[in-house]
Amino acid sequence: MYYVIRFLADNPGVWLFYCHIDWHMMQGLAMTFIEAPRELQDNLVIPDDHIKVCEAAGVPYQGNAAANTEDCRNLKGENKPPGFIPAGFTAPGIAALVFSCICPIMGMVAISIYGMSGLKSPVRKPGFR
Repeated sequence: MYYVIRFLADNPGVWLFYCHIDWHMMQGLAMTFIEAPRELQDNLVIPDDHIKVCEAAGVPYQGNAAANTEDCRNLKGENKPPGFIPAGFTAPGIAALVFSCICPIMGMVAISIYGMSGLKSPVRKPGFR
């Protein structure tokens, strides 16, 4: 199974295409589009303070995803994504499900009570319109 997306590629950059739900991203529903990589290499200037932050943190800033500057196809040592989510129900998942069901019910009850309570008319002073 596959999905084809067609879009106008007229904005050079590195763009993340992702789902906003964390566990979907952990399952691989995220990808990076690199639009016009040659144009980026020719025109992109990384500020010195960005490089200093990487150096201070010990994060490589040159080469490919594995910091390999000799062979861009050699990804030995690259960062690995987190593992798959465990199968079945977990305690945090059950708690999230329970509270995500209770909260809207509580909200509807509160709105219903407020709606059935009746509005009191303000007391108007004589001669006041």
